[in-house]
Amino acid sequence: YDSTKQYPVVDYIYPGPQVGAVFTRSFVASAPGAPQSLAELGFIVFTVDAFGSPVRSKAFHDAYYGNMTDNGIPDHITALKQLAVRHRSMDLDRVGIYGHAGGGFSGTDAILRYPDFYKVAVSGAGNHDQRGYMAEWGEMYLGLPETNPAAWEAQSNIPLAGNLRGK
Repeated sequence: YDSTKQYPVVDYIYPGPQVGAVFTRSFVASAPGAPQSLAELGFIVFTVDAFGSPVRSKAFHDAYYGNMTDNGIPDHITALKQLAVRHRSMDLDRVGIYGHAGGGFSGTDAILRYPDFYKVAVSGAGNHDQRGYMAEWGEMYLGLPETNPAAWEAQSNIPLAGNLRGK
């Protein structure tokens, strides 16, 4: 690491709600998203828990219930911008995002909603439309499709596909 150089940033995301992206408070090779491996390849790695993640208050979880579209992505962008002021080696012109399952949905959602910030997204097994995933899982966090159709529609990357500008 050379603090006088700039490095691309990789944002690992898993929005929950049943688990978060941050399993441990240490930087270990076995952590979700393999942050140490990516850092060894020359990336600055960022991860933060989002709304709905565990070990939080009921109010914290209620803010996410029925609104899984938020993903915490605006918080990720704000945090990255604040960190880059302090750590000049973060190249915010080269920010990528990735995740698996709900994180795959969120990473794709990030590049489609915020294409000026995220340049690359990698989606592993993304559930890009909750209606095509396990119904019982979605119903726990979105309610029934017939009673909360707007939440189910909003939690879909399909209508946003035309926004893709990155890779």
